[in-house]
Parts: sequence; C-alpha cells; structure tokens
Amino acid sequence: MNPMLLCLSLVSILNFAAGQLSPEEYRQQQLRDFNFQNIAPNDPSRGFQGGRFTGLIPGDGRNPAQMIDSRVEVIASSKRLEMALLKGGIVSCRSAGTPAPTSLTWVRVHPDGATEDIPLRTQSPRSNVRVEPVSQSEIRLDFARIREEDSGRYRCMGFLPQMEFKDEIEIITFQEINFGLTKATQYGRIYTDAKIYCDVDSIPVADVSWEFNGATVNNENLGDKFDIAQDGILVKNLTLEDEGEYLCRAVVLSRNKNERFPIHFIVTIPPTWLREPFLTEGVRGQDITMPCEAGGKPAPDYLWFKGTMGITPNDRYQVLAGGDLRIRGLTAADGGLYRCVARNMAGELSKSAELIVLEPPRIIELQNRTVDIGEDALLVCEATGNPTPTIKWRKINEYKFYNTGSPQGMKKREVGDRAGDSHDVYTPIELQPDGYEDVDDVDVHAGEDGADEDEPAGLTSKNPDDIEVYMMEGRDNALALRVRSAQRVHLSNYTCFAENKAGIDEKNAKIEVRFQPYFGPQAIRVFYTWMITENRGAPVNLTCFPEAFPSSASTRSTPTPSTSPWHRPSRTTCST
Repeated sequence: MNPMLLCLSLVSILNFAAGQLSPEEYRQQQLRDFNFQNIAPNDPSRGFQGGRFTGLIPGDGRNPAQMIDSRVEVIASSKRLEMALLKGGIVSCRSAGTPAPTSLTWVRVHPDGATEDIPLRTQSPRSNVRVEPVSQSEIRLDFARIREEDSGRYRCMGFLPQMEFKDEIEIITFQEINFGLTKATQYGRIYTDAKIYCDVDSIPVADVSWEFNGATVNNENLGDKFDIAQDGILVKNLTLEDEGEYLCRAVVLSRNKNERFPIHFIVTIPPTWLREPFLTEGVRGQDITMPCEAGGKPAPDYLWFKGTMGITPNDRYQVLAGGDLRIRGLTAADGGLYRCVARNMAGELSKSAELIVLEPPRIIELQNRTVDIGEDALLVCEATGNPTPTIKWRKINEYKFYNTGSPQGMKKREVGDRAGDSHDVYTPIELQPDGYEDVDDVDVHAGEDGADEDEPAGLTSKNPDDIEVYMMEGRDNALALRVRSAQRVHLSNYTCFAENKAGIDEKNAKIEVRFQPYFGPQAIRVFYTWMITENRGAPVNLTCFPEAFPSSASTRSTPTPSTSPWHRPSRTTCST
C-alpha cells in the first residue's frame, strides 16, 4: 500500500477509536483519502499507466471492507503522441481492475484548464473528432482527418461510486514534407529574370536549399546570379547556360527528415521569322500554299486567320507542320487578307498577307461576220478573267499582232477603275467650229512606228490602212477589229488572243465578203492542141475558173448553142 495512504488511514482509525468520528464520518474520511490518491504517478518500469488505485475500502455496519485495484489507462506508445496532418488517427482508453471503472468518456482539456465534451460518433457522424465506444471497458478517440487545430490535451475518465479515474494524452500534429504543386518541368524566357518555384509544405517548417547540375548553390557562389527564397530560387538575366537540372532539398532536423524534388529548367526563346507571309497569287481551281515559318524554343504553334475569323483545318484548308497554309481547289471566295500567328510560351508574332485568286481568261463573245464587198466588217472579242486579260488580234497564219490604236473618227482617252488600274477607251472625235479636231483629242500614245510604246518589239507592226483595232467604249474587256471597205483579200479567219497571269485563251472568227463572180488573171488561159488530119484536130478540154462568194456554178463541157455558158464570138469565152 502507498505509504501516504497508510498514514492517512491510521489517522482516521485513531480518531474513530477516540470517539471523535462517527462510523459514517469515518467511512467518508476514508473515501476522501482514497480519492486523493486516485491518479497515481506513472511508473516507467510498468509502462505509461493512468489513474490507478490499490487499497482497502473499510466496511460499515452493512458493507464489509473491500480490497480494490482499479485503473483507467490510455493505450499509446507515448504520452505525447505525434499524428500527421490530413491523416486519420485513433487513441484507445481502457478500464481494468477489481472492480473496473465504468462510464468511460473522453474530454478535451483547453490551455486554461476548462474541459469540453467530445460527442459520440453516433451523435455527430460528420464531426472530425468523435468518441466511439467499443465495450464497457474500452472507448476510442477517433480522428477522421487530423487538422492542426486538433493538437492539444485529451483526457479519458472512468468512475466507481464516489471515485473518479482519469488518464491524459497530448496530441502533437505534424506535416510530412511535401512539394505540393511544384512542377517537375519549368520554363523561363531568355534575357529575363525567372523564379524556379519549389512549394515546400511541412510542420515544423523545413529548411530549403538548392543544387544546380549537381553543385550546391550557397552564399559563396550565389553572386549576382541567384537569389534564394522560401518558395523558390530566382535566376537573373537568363542565358542558355542556366538551363539544366535543379534540385530542391527540404530538411526537418527535429524529425530527421530529408526530401528532394528534381526540377528540369528550360530557357525559352520567343518566335522569330524564318519565312514571312507575303502576297500570294493562285489560279482558280488549283492548289496554293501561303508561307509562314518561324523559329523559337520550343518550336512555335501556328494559327491562321482570314480577316478576323480563325481557320479550322479541314479537307480544303491544312496547316502544314512548318506553319504554311495549304488551300486546295481555289475558289474566288478564297481571295482576301490572311494572317499567320506563330506563338510559343515565350511570346508570339504575326504577319498578314493577301491572297489573290487569278481567273484564267475566257473569251465569251466572238461571232463571224458576213458583209458585202466594200462594206465595213467588225469583229468584237470580249473576254473575262482576273486580272482583266490583255486582248490582241492577228490574222490567221500570221505571227504578228495588230497594233491597238484609235480608229478613224474616234479618240483615245485613259480612264481608271476601282482597282486603281487604267485602260484606254475610244469615243467619237468632236470637231471644233472651224472643222478641225481639238488638240486635246490628239492620240499621243503611239510610238513612231505606229505601235504602242510599251508593246514588246517584234510582236506588232504598223497596221494596214484598212485595219483598225481598238477597245470598245465602256467595255475594258472587249477589243474590236474593224476592216474598212472589206475586199476579197479580207475574206479569212482572224484569231483573238486573251492573256493574263493565269493563262491564255484563243478563238477564231471569220470575215466573209460577198462579191459577184469575176475572172481572175488565171481564170482564162490559152489552150493548145494539134491536127490529126487535115480537117480534124485532137480533142481539148477548156476549163473556166470564176471567183465569187458565195461560190458560183460553172460548166466544164462541150458547149451547145442553147445551154452552154460558153460562146464563141471571134474567140472562145467563158461566162458565169
């Protein structure tokens, strides 16, 4: 028995024997003595034991004296128990002995000594700290997810009649070293300052240090290049030499913890042009590629826009690996302003360029003409295309084109269109009252040889006096060829050529000149024969070649007085 308890018990017995205490007062005094000892000092040789009482409870007239050995004990490896934050935890409390304390419960002890009841799990299932009874002799303190505010003192309590047993434990929370959202690969733009972040989280707070390519970064080699902070290391004025492997090291000496996190650091370079977009021309129906290529680190991504609308790659529009834009089967609607954007994490640049869709020439109006001899014949060749095609005339089987100039009775004037291009049109010359042409109407565009000054040498020649080639008034895509006073020599095919950057188109038209039959120099010839006998010569065929349009009919047979177109006045003749 505890010596203090024995001493107090002897005092009570003496007082009772002297008649100073009644039997009931004597029993209450004994119980007070027992309660004073209900939390015994911990005995290291017996493990961490809580409130325990061993002794004799005296009897009274109704109850005999009772020997008890009762205790309440928190089951833990230490009275100061460490628990990791955000983890679950559990602490058990048991009662034992003869008799064992009952009505076990847990309370939290605040720094000022006040206590707070901890709810049962069944009463508060969502509470972070709750009590879970296991049996009459065991109760558990359940931590669903340890938080920093859960650290502190907790007390387990049990009861016997007029006796209280209790044992305590202190919960100490800690945070394992972790690197949170730290990225294993990080980037910085060349020639700027960049921080390599290392998000170290621990309780107690860790000491952070750095290594670069295997060498420790410390106060001796920091210089002006590095600046270490708790959340990372600042690298100043980045160059390609600063790229490599960085190691973030976190140490908590009080817990003998040492953790490392490797970071691969890349120095980036913003995009620069290798091939800029430029004005591009393509022919309708064909494929075209618009250039766009930039260098940088990492390699840039490319975006293309037409106007303000982004281009989504599909079967017709393709953004090639190098950045070029490929368009298949050009249409007129594909023309316009395009913009290429090259970008990477270090920056971006953009450039706009126009796409012009060329339309191959197509002659849409060209008709044959038939006139009577002596009349004027007019052929008109009209063609479409983009840009507006150049139109020329020449006589079939001749290699030189006719010169385009002002027709007689017409004047040339230069006009501009909405695209900024200019062309010549011809209008009737207005004569002054004195009968002369105004000097402003004089055509000053022709060279000395009659050809336009900008016409390539050798491709045109001075037109014959009876041929005029000129642009139709109000129609910059129509070229007229006029033959004045058409004659038999003008009956022929004439070729119209339409040409632009996209190609060439050509068609023939015929001028037909109607004229009455006539005999040309070869129509009548002298024919010879010989005499077979004195009175009879050898037979001979006489051939007649009249010319006319439409063709005339002639007979090549022996004439008869009634039907033959042939007759013989003083000599044989042919008629049509």
